[in-house]
Amino acid sequence: MTAHRRINTTRKYMMAVTVCGVFFAAVELLLAAWGVRPNSNDEEASVGFAAYSPLFVEDVGPDGQTTLVTAANRRRHFNVQRFPRAKKRSTFRVFGLGGSTTFGRPYDDMTSFSGWLRRMLAEAEPSRDWQVINAGGISYASHRLVVLMEELIQYEPDLFVIYCGHNEFLERQTYGQLMDTPSAIRHAKRIVDWSRLYALVQQAVGPSDTAPDHGDARRSALPREVETLLEQSIGPQAYRRDAVWHQQVLDRYRVNLRRMVDLAHSVDASVILVTPASNLRHCSPFKSASADGIGDADLARWQSIFDRAQAAHAGEQWDQALVLADEAIRLDDRRAELHYLRGQVLWASGRHQQALEALERARDEDVCPLRATSSMIDTVAQTAASTRAELIDYVALCASGSPHGTAGEEMFLDHVHPTIHGHRRLAEAILETMTRLRLVRPVTAWNRAAAKRMAQRVMASLDTRSHGIALRNVAMVYRWAGKFEDGGRLALKATRMAPDDAEARFLVAATAADQGRTSEAIDHYRKTIELQPDHARAHCELGGALAARNRHVEAIAHYRQALRIRPDYDDAHCNLANALATIGVQERSQSRRDKAIHHYRLALQANPRHVAAHSNLGNVLASSGRYDQAIVHYHLALQSSPGFAAAHQNLGHALRLTGRPDEAIHHFRQALQITADSPKAHYGLGLALHATARGAPAIEHLKLAVQLDPGNAEVRAALSRIIQEE
Repeated sequence: MTAHRRINTTRKYMMAVTVCGVFFAAVELLLAAWGVRPNSNDEEASVGFAAYSPLFVEDVGPDGQTTLVTAANRRRHFNVQRFPRAKKRSTFRVFGLGGSTTFGRPYDDMTSFSGWLRRMLAEAEPSRDWQVINAGGISYASHRLVVLMEELIQYEPDLFVIYCGHNEFLERQTYGQLMDTPSAIRHAKRIVDWSRLYALVQQAVGPSDTAPDHGDARRSALPREVETLLEQSIGPQAYRRDAVWHQQVLDRYRVNLRRMVDLAHSVDASVILVTPASNLRHCSPFKSASADGIGDADLARWQSIFDRAQAAHAGEQWDQALVLADEAIRLDDRRAELHYLRGQVLWASGRHQQALEALERARDEDVCPLRATSSMIDTVAQTAASTRAELIDYVALCASGSPHGTAGEEMFLDHVHPTIHGHRRLAEAILETMTRLRLVRPVTAWNRAAAKRMAQRVMASLDTRSHGIALRNVAMVYRWAGKFEDGGRLALKATRMAPDDAEARFLVAATAADQGRTSEAIDHYRKTIELQPDHARAHCELGGALAARNRHVEAIAHYRQALRIRPDYDDAHCNLANALATIGVQERSQSRRDKAIHHYRLALQANPRHVAAHSNLGNVLASSGRYDQAIVHYHLALQSSPGFAAAHQNLGHALRLTGRPDEAIHHFRQALQITADSPKAHYGLGLALHATARGAPAIEHLKLAVQLDPGNAEVRAALSRIIQEE
């Protein structure tokens, strides 16, 4: 009987599992018929961290021939490439492997070094079947490329050209949260990403709050390009000088390069390693930081000397600028911006070799190292020397094509991405190396004249819009780096070349807003929306520009439109709350303030670390007398942004009004360390000091508040009252 019951129970479980399986299979089929797409079709959900998603998948054409084509879920990072699954004996197959430079950014495959090489080989030795496949992935670092190469060696490669190194310091900053997620959870997420039901539920609940605001709200893993994620979330400020981490990255890079060479050699494929080159002369460092142990007095002195050196440089007083730069270096020789300034001074005064050394030092001291450092360049050369890999010294090649051997805008469009000419020069070097290795035997008709004619055909095939989109992509990088003037200039040029590109127009608007040209910004935001009505950021930023002109009702309409497009848009919720709170104060409307509180909470639900939402919610709560709740939000704002002077100041006022003057004094002092000329901070500190019976310093700070804001009757009355009491 016991055995019989056990069998019946087992059958029941099996039946239940079967029924559930059939039910969910039916649901998946129904959703497929309705056109619901699984996330696996759209996201590169955790490539490199969990189960690997192939770059190339098989596709059978109408003629029955099987080709390999770039998988749909990898096309945000890779050019679409296609090549036959079966390789002929006469075929020579080349893979270009690397990051966004290999991809061809800010253009695409056509003008990448792989694209140039494909055309050159076809004309240099037309009797042979040449296949050059661009496997460059935007933002891909070497550890991702190792995984990718394990796939590529299955496709009978003859040669790998590997160009990587600029992305090695990106991964922990951009994808650290994903990397720290337990592997079991990552694998489970990878499995459910294949479910249409999961995708439908996710859409119903709302997009992930980790998705970058760049058009596709459902993306939650990796952005289309790393610059987008950086601009939206972290930026250079996320980087800190960390010698241990830098060494770890360098060691990993060395191991990964060696691993890629070994993988290629395991299938008898040749390897060409390319040293990663960058713009030295026309790219200032992304972030500078002082050496460890520099005291406040020396920091202040250093800043004074540096400011004078900059002024001398601007006034073309080269000798004076150099003397000051050298004096600043003696105080602190780790500041990348100082070495860059010194390099500019030396260049302008004709000392080009010394300038090159200073500019290289500026690149190597950059705390946000988005250009491969000297150590990384040396590592590539050392790896080639210790293996059977060939080496192309692209750093030297770029130098040879630049004035006085110092690479600049002649070879690069931005910090690392070569010009079309720069890609062509690299392709020529690859062809020369292949010829030396007897991998290609050029016909006699292939000469400089033939190469020039081919280049003219390629350039003629590029339309003006393609150039405009490329300039827009460069402008995005410059804006992320805080180089707003350069970014705005390129974006404006992009709008002339690609007048239908909404993102270029948006960048022009954002630059105008940054520079205080609000009316101009409003016009450009409106044009952006005309080009792309569902551009959520344009609606949100237009609202901000209108609010700056006290046109809050119009601003609210655009914030609401942004939220219709993206219901979890934290900035739109926060800005809408700001506008409602402002109108609430003007109209003395508690209902407006309540609605503002609601939207601040929605902003924080979407982004719990939204500093402005915490701080402004604190202000609204404090204005309603809910000081204890306000204090909580001020503290949360300061957890994310300790240098937020206004939050320290407002927290000080809330603490003082709740009978905690000693704590208030601390935060008022913190505010004044950040902004020493804040009349509100001096006023609050004076009142807090008076509450702790420190009359003399209280009067001193109240007097400073009056000096800074002489028209404030409340401050003058408080000063008069406290003087009388003393």
